[in-house]
Amino acid sequence: MFVGLAYAHSTPPAAGLNTQNLYYEILWLHFVLGAIALLIGPIQLSEKFRKVSIRRHRKLGITYVSCVFISGLAGFWMAFNSELPMFGYSLAVLDIVWMFSTGMALYFAIKRRISKHQLWMKRSFITTNVFVVFRFFIPVALLLTPEGQVPEYQFAITVQITLWGMLGIYEWRRNQWKTNGVRHD
Repeated sequence: MFVGLAYAHSTPPAAGLNTQNLYYEILWLHFVLGAIALLIGPIQLSEKFRKVSIRRHRKLGITYVSCVFISGLAGFWMAFNSELPMFGYSLAVLDIVWMFSTGMALYFAIKRRISKHQLWMKRSFITTNVFVVFRFFIPVALLLTPEGQVPEYQFAITVQITLWGMLGIYEWRRNQWKTNGVRHD
């Protein structure tokens, strides 16, 4: 289930610090807060929920943003402590896009530019889902890996194709909706 557990171990313990335990503690922090963000996302995107209670929407939004930033920073740390540097760097790019899109959504919410806020929240939630979706393509990456080699580059490419593919499909569909006169930012 977790590629990180199987392939992206932390560096060996140094100077008496057990980085292996630290790595797994940070992994769980990343996983739990990321899962909370995945659960909150659909509720936050619900127009009905927003209309019923804007106050609850804002409180849940603060929780979502907090989960994304803490989980993203944890993921960023793990990415640079991976035994598979290219895979780690690819995950770091994903973390940066995740935190950036969420930060933009927060910025536009604070500025009360709600349509821009909603647009960036959709991008943020799409990016949140990349962490789950790319794992469905791991069997393909493993099949493309020559026997006896670690699938570092295949995993890195899989993450990037999933990230930019999902965001690209969303932007393409959004452009179609705009062209057809359907407001669906």
